[in-house]
Amino acid sequence: MAQDYLGQLGQRIRTTRTRRGISRDAVAKALGVHPGSVGNWERGDCHPWDIGKLAEVLGVSESYLRTGMEPTIAETKVADEPKARDRSEQTIAEMIDECRRKIEAHEGRRVRLLLEFVD
Repeated sequence: MAQDYLGQLGQRIRTTRTRRGISRDAVAKALGVHPGSVGNWERGDCHPWDIGKLAEVLGVSESYLRTGMEPTIAETKVADEPKARDRSEQTIAEMIDECRRKIEAHEGRRVRLLLEFVD
């Protein structure tokens, strides 16, 4: 399964880069990596070290690179929200909701979290 994900991710990286007319060398230079690293990512040999910066260089969302889908309005709202308060100021419900939103944004689909307290 991880290989499938890396292969799909690599295909999205290659397709996006070539459609935008960006060379591997330009991507590598912008990220401070060897051009061979970009080729490794595109072949699905390994995961980019900073997918957020790669998405920025390619002019797409991180969500698109990870899932092939653009973020929804709800995901965009989560990304635009101010940083979470200090953990000591958050209730457990707020922490759980924050984690759920982050997982949904990362996975590109709805998530239900179940929490069990163990004494």
